[in-house]
Amino acid sequence: MSDDRHAEQGKKPRGKLLGSAALVVAMALTFAAAAPANPAYAWPWSSHVHVSGIVFCGPFAAKSVTIRAQNGESHSAAANPVGAYGMDFENVPGNGTAATADVLCGFFGGDYSKSVGSITRPLVGDWQFITINR
Repeated sequence: MSDDRHAEQGKKPRGKLLGSAALVVAMALTFAAAAPANPAYAWPWSSHVHVSGIVFCGPFAAKSVTIRAQNGESHSAAANPVGAYGMDFENVPGNGTAATADVLCGFFGGDYSKSVGSITRPLVGDWQFITINR
């Protein structure tokens, strides 16, 4: 027997490995989406906050989301195939600002707008996770 044949017998099917990895990622994102929205962790003297999360159109991922803060700042982001999105707000007031999300569902239709609470500047860090669903 040649060494090449033994090497081929020991290889794992690539498709199964990639499928397993995709399943693990999808499950992790699903569990993250089920968690309540956490406050951002921004330094109180910094008005910069990273906003990220998952956006849905019913059971499906949305195509994109625009978040409009009451202070006039607005940002848009495309969602990836599982609905994850991210954007940066640069002018978050010290007492926070209410925000509304405009969601584009794309192929699935049913675009919608929804209040997403407020974007705030907490004491440490600079991330806020917001899950958006009807």
